[in-house]
Amino acid sequence: MAVAVQENGDIYRFWGRAPKVAVASVQDGAIIDWKEYPVQWDIAREETTEGLHHAQIAKWIMEHHVTGVVAVGLGDDMERMLRKIGLDIYLGFNGKARDAVKQIAVKS
Repeated sequence: MAVAVQENGDIYRFWGRAPKVAVASVQDGAIIDWKEYPVQWDIAREETTEGLHHAQIAKWIMEHHVTGVVAVGLGDDMERMLRKIGLDIYLGFNGKARDAVKQIAVKS
């Protein structure tokens, strides 16, 4: 699953404008792998249209084999796109990104 992260480890509030995204692999309720990627979606969003930006995010998600997204919230168009490509969506999370992923992993 993927989560937008700040430098301090907190969830970045704006998924589609995140400078960095972590991809976590979970198994048996625990994080077994955590990699952070400098996606620079904050810059990319200002340089293109919304539709193209969403397509670039979808491509990145598929290239990184993401199966779910953890976020504070999502815009309607972003959420629709993520659901359309088959992702599980976990909304309403704040605080430390790793803690949110662990919480979801334990419930899964």
